[in-house]
Amino acid sequence: AIALEITTIMMWTLGKF
Repeated sequence: AIALEITTIMMWTLGKF
């Protein structure tokens, strides 16, 4: 996965909590 993809997933995961 690209850096943007990883960052987006991390941000989205944090937003879920």
